[in-house]
Amino acid sequence: MTGSERDAISSERIERKRHALRQFDIANFKGIAQANIEWDEPLVLIGENNGGKSSVLSALACFLSDSGIWTPCY
Repeated sequence: MTGSERDAISSERIERKRHALRQFDIANFKGIAQANIEWDEPLVLIGENNGGKSSVLSALACFLSDSGIWTPCY
């Protein structure tokens, strides 16, 4: 296998591993009754103290950890 063939296979593997989360729905999690968050670019959460920023991140972490809806993850 030549170096360029190896590079092509490597870049193909990298391309397959890319995933992007563009929308996230939260319902009945901590103090959040309902929320729908959509984005195209990197997302920055800005808001008042006690506004739910950490709850959004906790919900996202719970989702990404695959802990399931029956396992408390907060």
